[in-house]
Amino acid sequence: MPSEDPEVEFDRVAADIELRRLQEAWTPSHQGVTTTSGRAYALKCLAWRRAHKPEKIDNGSLYAGSPMYFYCNACGHVSDVLPEGYIMGPSHICEECVALKQFGWLE
Repeated sequence: MPSEDPEVEFDRVAADIELRRLQEAWTPSHQGVTTTSGRAYALKCLAWRRAHKPEKIDNGSLYAGSPMYFYCNACGHVSDVLPEGYIMGPSHICEECVALKQFGWLE
């Protein structure tokens, strides 16, 4: 559903583009992530993700059979999308935050 204010919609699109750029630049397999500069960059990306959380989807308001959305406890972005009848539990941490947790950088 488009926003009535075009500036808000533009900000949302700009935020999505910036998030994709940051995600492409830093992945869990990023070279040098264990260095001090790699840690600083990873934490900068985390701060950006926390500041630009997407609107959460209310699973209860979706139609029967719709996928269920689960969100990262660390940054608030989607961590898992599972079918309604899922058996295995969802992941409560997204791929970007898993590496931070493994290095002990996630507060």
